[in-house]
Amino acid sequence: MTLDALRCIFLNVLTLQPGEALFLAPNEPHSYLYGECVEVMACSDNVVRAGLTPKFRDVSTLVDMLTYNDDSLESYMTYNLGRKINEATSLYKPPVPEFQLFRIQLKSNSTEFVAETASILILIEGSVSIDIELNQTSSSLTLMRGDIYLIEANAKLSISSAQHAHLFIASSNPNYDQN
Repeated sequence: MTLDALRCIFLNVLTLQPGEALFLAPNEPHSYLYGECVEVMACSDNVVRAGLTPKFRDVSTLVDMLTYNDDSLESYMTYNLGRKINEATSLYKPPVPEFQLFRIQLKSNSTEFVAETASILILIEGSVSIDIELNQTSSSLTLMRGDIYLIEANAKLSISSAQHAHLFIASSNPNYDQN
C-alpha cells in the first residue's frame, strides 16, 4: 500500500524535504513515519500514545487533551525553511519562547557560534573540533558522530571539520516576541 493510499487512515500526511522544518502547537497529535528528522520539544512530563506502537497506550488522556482543531493545516502548523545566518548555519525559530534550533553543515571548513543561553549540541554526521571561550578561559574538544555536548550560556565556539559534518544546536528562544 502506498503512502497516498494511507492518507485516509492518517490525520494528515506531510512530506518534508531536507532542510524544511515544521512547528506543531501543543496537544496536536503527530507521528514520524520514516526518514531522518530532529525533534525538539518544550519541557514536557509525558508523551501520550494511542496506537501504532507496542508501548503503553493512554487513550483517555489523549482524548481529553486534543484540541479537535479542524481548521486547515496552515492555521496551526508553521513551515520553516530556516534563515541563513552564515554559509554553514541556518536558524529555525518557532513561534514559542521554549526553543529554537540551529542547523550547521560544515564542508571542510569552520564556523563561529555564540550561545546566548545554555544549549544542547548533537553531532549527527562526521567529526568536529571545537574551541570554546568562556569567561576569559579557553578549552578544546573533539566530538564524533552521536556525541552530545551541553554548551554553557555566553560561550563562544569555533567549530571546524576536515570533512563533511552535520550538527544541530537547540536552545531557548531568547529573542522571542509574542507580537
